[in-house]
Amino acid sequence: MARQNFLLGKGERLTAGIVVRRGGAPKEAPYPIEEARGRLAPMLAGAVAMIDTLPDAACPRDEAVISLTLHPEYIAKSYFPDSLLQDVGIEVVGSRPREITPEKRSRQRKPEKTITTELFARGKRSSIRSWGQDLPSWPTERMGSNVLPSIETIVAPAPEDKIKGHLPSSGHIVLEIVLHAS
Repeated sequence: MARQNFLLGKGERLTAGIVVRRGGAPKEAPYPIEEARGRLAPMLAGAVAMIDTLPDAACPRDEAVISLTLHPEYIAKSYFPDSLLQDVGIEVVGSRPREITPEKRSRQRKPEKTITTELFARGKRSSIRSWGQDLPSWPTERMGSNVLPSIETIVAPAPEDKIKGHLPSSGHIVLEIVLHAS
């Protein structure tokens, strides 16, 4: 049976203009910039200490990897901390989902366990070290300061955190190895 198409004459009379509201209230951060800086500085100092213990052979071109876990309220692409990463001289090489309970949430809501994004960023050890030394005294006007509240944790991944599953003590093992090329 043939399909019938019905045409509406003067269909423009059936339409009306739609007003699209854009944006809303400004984003309320769970941490003010000063508090975020104070929270992250000791975490970054710990990551720097961990990176400084790595042998040179584990850091090709003197680069190391740190993990930045985003606050769950900042996982939208528009909140990506690219200005901060550019400012400190590191770049994201990967990510994975991670379940966390943030320390605080905006608007005095109770923190809940939720899924967020963990970013893996590489950079020169000297750049990460310099960021760790400078962060406690960063002015709030600095380019990357406004995105500090979007970061919940900073750590240097431990070797045992990089292995998924159980490794047998003997026999042949099949491994998946990921290489990040420049």
